[in-house]
Amino acid sequence: MKRVSKMILPLIFLLIGTALLFALNAPQIGAASKHDRIVRSANYRDSKFHNNVTTTMKMLTPEMWEATKEQLLGEQERVPTAQIPSLPVDPAAIGKATDTRVTWLGHSTLLIEVDGQV
Repeated sequence: MKRVSKMILPLIFLLIGTALLFALNAPQIGAASKHDRIVRSANYRDSKFHNNVTTTMKMLTPEMWEATKEQLLGEQERVPTAQIPSLPVDPAAIGKATDTRVTWLGHSTLLIEVDGQV
């Protein structure tokens, strides 16, 4: 029985994950067409999307080492100068924003809502 459950459980997770990815990305279910959003962007010119900031994909550059050193050993202030406002999260309001809303949920977790999409 344990052997069967070890085989079936990953299969169930795979099926659920595949269905979830399909539902989130399929325009026929309600997802906005990514191509339409990209074409409407102010950064879309000459049939290409242009980033506003030049970005390098080289990971082992002197700039990376300098940034790491500054992050770990730098002298910048690491404590907020003012109290960060804290508001209770209303679970019923999640997914109902008509504009862009970012909710910090914890250490490295953000809930980002854009036009009602979570």
